[in-house]
Amino acid sequence: MASHVLCIVKILIAVFTFTGYKFNYSFAHTFSDVSVMVTNHLTSLETPAVITVFKTTNQNVTIYKAVLRGSNVNNQYLNFTGSRIESEMSPNGMSATLKLAGSVRSQVGVYTVTVSQDQDQIEMRVLILNSNAFVTPREYSTVVSIDESVSLFANGMRGVQESSLRWRKDGVFQGQPCFETGSCEEQNAQQSIVFECFVAGEYGDQDHAIMNLIVRGCPDGNWGPDCEETCPRCFNGGLCSDVTGLCQCPPGFSGTNCEQVHGRNVFGQFGKRKCNETGDDNSDGCHGALICYPNPFGCVCPAGYSGLDCTEECEDGTFGANCNQTCHCRENVTCAKDTGVCEDSQCGDGWKGTNCQGM
Repeated sequence: MASHVLCIVKILIAVFTFTGYKFNYSFAHTFSDVSVMVTNHLTSLETPAVITVFKTTNQNVTIYKAVLRGSNVNNQYLNFTGSRIESEMSPNGMSATLKLAGSVRSQVGVYTVTVSQDQDQIEMRVLILNSNAFVTPREYSTVVSIDESVSLFANGMRGVQESSLRWRKDGVFQGQPCFETGSCEEQNAQQSIVFECFVAGEYGDQDHAIMNLIVRGCPDGNWGPDCEETCPRCFNGGLCSDVTGLCQCPPGFSGTNCEQVHGRNVFGQFGKRKCNETGDDNSDGCHGALICYPNPFGCVCPAGYSGLDCTEECEDGTFGANCNQTCHCRENVTCAKDTGVCEDSQCGDGWKGTNCQGM
């Protein structure tokens, strides 16, 4: 049986990218509905990754590039800025698809999808990993608020020993205390950071863990240029944007407070996109896909799924994106694993709402 090695990273970071010094609230609000769906994000030669970008209904929006930021064997970051994906826009102009090609090694990395309007732009990071990786992350994106600490985890597979693990931070090799320990700690960091955990001497094989660490630029519960505004309550795994104050809703949910329940086949800030067009919000069309939203949300599995390949059904008592939400049903009553709706709407004591998440 393969042994598992636990790699722990503790870090503080800050990221939400808009170009220009002055914040454009209207732009940020409009672009809250931009999203990315990735299929075959655990890539192989037989099943290369496919990145599909969905833009808003604003026809002035231009999806103008997808950039691969994957480290090569010379420890440099690659930038394929020539891949202008708007040339592959669908007939209705609402999406663009980038199909990866070449060896698995050439596909693995961090893709930065940039969406722009006039002088403003936002970006979304998408992680493509080797399906046969020797070190894997527990989650692709981890979000914290500024001045908070967080632990990230990776697993060494197929007999990998902790003493053989090494770390890079934005492509820079880390020495002590991150050397040969399987853990790496950083305090009070103030920038966006991509961490990689890999086996010594095998970094160039691109069979390691890549993790995107994101921080909201305000303390928990606050938003705005001076972090003086109070965030609304966001249900079902929603996240308050430190820039707009809006609840960013996970796949399967929408609404001002992410209180509107849809199903595992639905994604997008307003719940208007589906992985397949069966008409059934609860169909398994999103099975195995990775869904990414603008920072500070990051990438998650669809509602009802978890795991590195986003194919594992939620365990009993949990639901939602990455199965991170807890059901609140009466004793011995089950809930739907995508929506959290309790059987016969039987909420536990003290809970109410469509899926028993309100108090």
